[in-house]
Amino acid sequence: MTEHELIGYVFMGTLGVFFLLGLPAYYFLRKNRTLASGPPVLGRVATWPLQPLDLVVASGYIAFFVAGWKLSGSVDQKEALSKANAWMIAGNSLVMLMFAAMVPLVMFWRIRPEKFFGLNWPQWRWIFLIVPCFLVGVMVIATIIMTLGWQKFVEGNFGGDVQATVQMIKETEDLALMAAMISAAVIGAPIAEEIIFRGYLYPVAKKYTSTWFAAMFTGVLFGVVHMNLLGLPILALMGVALAVLYERTGSLWAPIFCHMAFNGMQMFFMLFLKYFAVPAS
Repeated sequence: MTEHELIGYVFMGTLGVFFLLGLPAYYFLRKNRTLASGPPVLGRVATWPLQPLDLVVASGYIAFFVAGWKLSGSVDQKEALSKANAWMIAGNSLVMLMFAAMVPLVMFWRIRPEKFFGLNWPQWRWIFLIVPCFLVGVMVIATIIMTLGWQKFVEGNFGGDVQATVQMIKETEDLALMAAMISAAVIGAPIAEEIIFRGYLYPVAKKYTSTWFAAMFTGVLFGVVHMNLLGLPILALMGVALAVLYERTGSLWAPIFCHMAFNGMQMFFMLFLKYFAVPAS
C-alpha cells in the first residue's frame, strides 16, 4: 500500500462515516425527537440561513477535493513544483481564493457575509492571546504525536522523502518564487481554506448533524486534503481546534489568523533551516 492509497482510504472512510452513517443517524434521531430541535448548547456559528441546497453545494466542494486526491496520484509533485515559477504559484493561489469566494456568493442573498462569518468582531483584541496559545497547543500536540511513534511509522512504511514544497524552498534561489510561495502559504491558503472549511463546510455539517460531529468531520477532512500522511493527524486535530475556536468566538477572523500564524511559523522554520542551519559534518 502506498501513502497515496492510505490517504485515500482515510478520505473515503471519512466521507462514508458522514454521508452513510452521520447524516442518516442524525436525521433519524431528530425525526424521532431524540435530539432537541433548538440551537446547540455550544456555539455562536449560525446555521439557520442554510438550506438543503447547501448540502449539495458542500458535496460539490468535497467532490472537488476527491478529484484533487485522484489527480495527485498521477502527478509527480516534486517534478511539478520543480517547473513552477512565481506566476504559477500566484495564479494557483488566486484560483483557490476565487473558489472560496463562491461561498459568500452562495450566501449573500440570504444573509450578509460579514454577519454570517462574524467579521464585525467586537472582541478582536483577544486574537493577541488566542494566536500564541493556539501555536503552543499545536506544537505540544505535534510533539506528543511524534513521540508516540507516528513519524517512525510513516517513514518506516512509506519512506522518509522530504515534502516537495519543503524541498523547493530549500533548493530555490529565486526570490520572486519564494515570495510567491510565502504569500500563498501565509495569506492566500489560510483565507481560502478557512472560508471553505470553517466558514461553509463546518456550519453545513453542523446543521445536519451536531457541533462536535461536524467539527471532527471537517477536521479530518481538512487534514486529508493536504495529502501529507505525516502531518495528517496534526492537521486533523488542528482543524477540529479551529472549528471549536470559530464556535467560541463566533468570528471567522479567529481561525483565519491562527491558520496564518501556523503557516507563517512553518515558513519561518523552513527559511531558518535554509539560511542558518549548520550543515551536518
